[in-house]
This record gives sequence, C-alpha cells and structure tokens, in this order.
Amino acid sequence: MTGLHRSREVKGRDMGSESDDARDEAERQETFRLAWKLRVLRLLWAVPVVIGVVLLVVALVVGGMLTNSGASGPGNPAGRSSAAVLGATQGAFIAALGQPDANSQTDLLNFKPCGHFDQFIVGFIDGHAMTIEWQPCPGQSLSTSALESVARAYFPAGAGGGSGFTTENGEPARQYLSAALAPAFAASWFHDCAGNADPPGTFSLVFTTDQGWFLGTGTCP
Repeated sequence: MTGLHRSREVKGRDMGSESDDARDEAERQETFRLAWKLRVLRLLWAVPVVIGVVLLVVALVVGGMLTNSGASGPGNPAGRSSAAVLGATQGAFIAALGQPDANSQTDLLNFKPCGHFDQFIVGFIDGHAMTIEWQPCPGQSLSTSALESVARAYFPAGAGGGSGFTTENGEPARQYLSAALAPAFAASWFHDCAGNADPPGTFSLVFTTDQGWFLGTGTCP
C-alpha cells in the first residue's frame, strides 16, 4: 500500500507539474498574443501619422513651388503663374488674370483684377503678348523701384541688360534682351523708332506718366 500510495503521490505530483506547465504555456501564449495585438495597434496608429507627415511634406513642397512661381505684390496676385509674361499666349494671361472684360478685342485683352478698372491691357500679335500695359489700382502710388519690381514678374525668361533711355514722349525707359522672347515674333517686330533693327528678343520697360509701366518689343514703345 505504501508503494502504491507513493506511486499515486508521484503521479499526482507529475500531474500537478504537467498542469503547471500547461498553465505556464497558456500564459506565455496569452502574453505573446497581447504583445502581438499591441504591436499591430501601434503599427495601425503609426500608418496615418506617416501618411500625415508625407502629405504635409508634399503640401509644403507644392506650396513652395507655387510661391516661387510668381512674386506677389501690387498688381501681381499671389499664386499668379509666371507663364503670363511678354511673348506668352492669351491662355496664359487668362489663366493668370481671369477672363478679360467686355471691352476687350480679339488681339487686345483688358483685365480688371482690382475692380472696375482696366489695370492690365495686353496686346497680342499672332496669339502672343507683344505689349503689356499696367496701371496701379485707384489710390495706389508706387515708387519707380516698386514699379520695376511688379513689371519684372512679366519679363520673359533670361532677361538681361537694363540700360536706360528716354522715349519720344519723354518717359524714362530701360532696354533688355531675352533669348526666350526672340522666337515668339518675327525679327521685324524688334526695332527702334527710326526703323533700325534691334537684336531679336529686345524689349523695353517704360515708366509711364500715369504712374504705371509698359512692356513692349523693340525700343520704340
């Protein structure tokens, strides 16, 4: 009996040990499952955060591109496409300044970005802007340097030079040259007031007597 009793005790202890092992294994598995669930939850939480960061970076990059595409300032609305320059198409100016007003003609478009006032008058030859006239909105008064800053936003790419001269009307003007402008017009559109040829791509900036400015091809604006 004693041996049988001992055998039962050993068997009981073995069964108890097996039960403890099973319990420990179940606890380990439960701990693993909880850890896995926590990891999954962290990943799920991190995904929108990463997406949000990516979207923020994209927005900043795109925002920077838009900001740099055209300077903001008087007569140059923020976000204006830099494609609306001397030599550009009618579509570029409509995209930048909105629809022209009812006083416009086929090759002469008037724009009123500051209300009931033709602030921009753009003349076209063969669908390309050959002249741009700008006047300040009522109540605005800009210095010559400020006017030049506004006008430069409408310069064709790569414009260089800037030597001064006086127009036949006695207005101060500056002469520039842009290789990007040359292909937009026939060479005959680049000339001075005596009919002498200017290098293709020559254009002038005139500071007008009405406190505005005028851009045109050649040196006889």
